Order: sequence, then C-alpha cells, then structure tokens
Amino acid sequence: MNQSKEISDIFNYILENRYQGFDLEDSLLRLEEIISYNSSDEIYRKLVLDNIRTLAIRNFEFFLRLMNWTIKNSTICLSYFFLESALQLIQKECDGKVNLLLNDKDNTTWRQLFNNCIWIIVQNKLTEEVDIPAFKTDVIDNIFIGSNSKLIVPLACIGENKTNILNLLSDKYVHSLLYQSSALSTIDLCHTISKLNNTYQFYANSNIFDITNMTYSQDNVAYYLLETNLSPNRYDELLFNKMGYLFFPLIKRVMIKDGEIVIQNEGYGSLENCNFCINYKDKLIFCRQIDIRNGDSCNICIEDNLKSEIMNVESNNEIDFRFEFHKFNQTYVFCISRKVWSIKKGINKKVSSSMNVQNTYNYGNMAVGDHASVSHSTVTQINLNAEQKQELIEKLCTILENVDKLDTDATDKIQTKTKIEQALEETKKVNSNISLIRELIQESGILLNNASKIPGLVEAVSYIKTLFGN
Repeated sequence: MNQSKEISDIFNYILENRYQGFDLEDSLLRLEEIISYNSSDEIYRKLVLDNIRTLAIRNFEFFLRLMNWTIKNSTICLSYFFLESALQLIQKECDGKVNLLLNDKDNTTWRQLFNNCIWIIVQNKLTEEVDIPAFKTDVIDNIFIGSNSKLIVPLACIGENKTNILNLLSDKYVHSLLYQSSALSTIDLCHTISKLNNTYQFYANSNIFDITNMTYSQDNVAYYLLETNLSPNRYDELLFNKMGYLFFPLIKRVMIKDGEIVIQNEGYGSLENCNFCINYKDKLIFCRQIDIRNGDSCNICIEDNLKSEIMNVESNNEIDFRFEFHKFNQTYVFCISRKVWSIKKGINKKVSSSMNVQNTYNYGNMAVGDHASVSHSTVTQINLNAEQKQELIEKLCTILENVDKLDTDATDKIQTKTKIEQALEETKKVNSNISLIRELIQESGILLNNASKIPGLVEAVSYIKTLFGN
C-alpha cells in the first residue's frame, strides 16, 4: 500500500473509531513506524501535520488524549508532530498572550496541553524548540518555546520544569560555542554568548544557582577550584571542566573618544593573549596583543602613525577592528566594522575639562531642554527623565521594526540592527549611559540613511536627531 494513503487511512480510522472501544494502539504504533522511516521527507511531514491539525479541529479532547498516549508510550516521532500542532493551537488561542492563558485557572485543558509540550521538549532534549532573546528587553525572564511558533513565555509559567528548560538552553548554547563556532559570524557569536549569559542570569533570578557570581577572582579560584594563583583564562577553562559553566569574553563595540580606542569586555570570561588588529580592506594598519579581564576595559592611545593611517582613509569607508583569541581549545574572532567618519570624529574630539555647555531643543510640543541636561567635559554626560527614556525606547523599537525597509545592502542592515539593539539594551538599564547610547546610534548609520522614504522611520529618526543634537 502507498504509505501516504496508509497515513491518511490510519488517521481516518482512529478518528472514526475513537468511541467504539476498539484498540487503536496497533494503528498508532504503525503510524510511528511509517513516520520514523520517512522523517526526512517533507511531503510525509506535511501530510502528518495536516492530519493531526484536522484531528485537533474535529475533536480537541481526543487530540489531547492521543498526545498523552504518545508521551506515555515514548513514540518520539509522533510526539514531535503533536508538539508542533499543539504549539500552533496555543499560539492561535492566546494570540501571543501565553501568560494569560496559562494563568487562567479555569483553563486546565490548555495548561495540560502546554505542560505536554514542555515534557516532550525536555524528555527528548529538543534544543531547537527553546531559545531566549540575545538582548533582555524588560525585567521579565522570557523564553521562546517552539522553533516555528515562537511562543513568548515568562519563565515563571514553566513551573517545575524551569530548571530542566534552563539546562536545555545552557546545553544548546554551550554546544554551539564549542562545536559549531566555525559556522558563527561575529554577530551570531555575540548573540550566542549573550544568550548563554542571559541563561546564567535566569538561573540566578530563579534562585536555582547564582552562576553570575562565579566569575574570576582569587577568592573564587580558592573556593570553587581549591587552587591558588590561576590566570583568568585558566580559571575559566578549569571551571568549565569541573562544573560545566562556560565563561566567554564578549566584545560588542569599539568606542573611539578623546584620541583613544576604548574596548569593553562585557562577558563573564576573560580575554587573554588576544591579537587585536585594525584592518582597512586587505591592509593591516595596527596590531597589538591585549588582555582584558571579565567586566573590564582596555584603552589604547591612538599614536600619530595610526592616526595618519586612519585620516588617509575615505570617510564613507569602513575600518575593521578584529579580535582573535584562543579559548577552550578553539580559535574565536570578533570583528567589528566602523565607519571611518565616526572614528575620525572620535580621534579629533578634544574637549577642555573646564568647558560646560547647556543645550535646549524643542520637538513638537515637548521641550526637551526642560528636563534634559547636556554637559560636555572630558566624559560627556546626558541625563534624561523617565518619560524621555521611555519615548527613546519606543523610537528605537520603531527603528528596529523598519530597518529592513532601508535601501541598503544586507550587511549594513545587520550592522544597523545590532547597534540599535545595543542602544535599546543600554537605554532600558536603570542607570543607563546615555552618552554610550548616542554613540551607538551614530555608529549604526541610521542618522545618515535616507529615512524620508519610510514613514515609520521619519519621526523616530527626527526625534533622535533633535534629542541628541545630531
């Protein structure tokens, strides 16, 4: 018999005889056998999914009962297809408001359906079905459930499987960093490290274990490894070997200000013996070995010869800042591209510490100068009130939603998104560095793009230009 027809016949049979007292187990086991044999065939996959969706529409309670059977009998392939269908049903039912659906005590059926999904994901270690944002957007620890449905679920709604889900997330990102690093671009590498770090923060927020306080220090060397005088890099490696926690450095931005290159290591891991190079096209114009402890920074003075090299580059071109380092028996690279005009601006900016300037701007009916103070000294500081920060957050979100509409190449769009995401992340901090936000927005290039052709961007970009005086 043609197996496609056999699949359809089995589904029709179990649906028609669901209340007839017939033993459906043999039919379901045969269905599992066919699916597992044809698991890589998209035609069969679609056929099975369509039949399961039809079954759910015609008799939801029977659908849930069959899903329970697949879990009880460990039919992995069938469980996976019921999982896919269940996540789509949940998405449709709650329109993205998963927390409201799960917190409704009268909705026990939907809660059971969701718990079934989590059970299948955990028991079968389906790491592709779980994810978290690379950038935390609020105080709630949200995770994504479902590779296709992308249900946004507060971690608090996961219940007793919270630790299992976090372990699955941790395993996913650790595996990617250790065994798939060659396939990761700089942006993917940064996002994966950020996701792993956020997972460790989730452990701490959930009072499971505070991994975030285990970063390198002499006290931690003695306490966790019973050692003395370990280097930061060696500590990171031994800690992973002993406890499985992977601490990576993280370089997401390079700042140029007051004639210096400022490099911040935002990761939990150290950066040691790193080859830091500056390249213009195929030409190496600077190279130095640097070390940066976790959470620390490195300032490099731009000497005359390097300044001369940069000043001779066309302002609209880009210069690459490359960080190559060896860790956990792998070689990793962060590569950050910056427009030369913004680098020249940072090199030439020399402001006297005695100068103090107040600027007042107006935007629509809002007097920015009433509450925003701008002072220029050796370190520029800008203070915004809570209302202005919230509006800035909204404008940055608007930009992210419309970047893909810009008439520019894919690389520029990715760079713009990354910088705006970093600016958004910083803006949402309680003690955010607004000067850093302004610099990230400038680096994104959004202020120079022709946003006038895109209605969604016009107001947002105009607001930011007015706010920061660009």
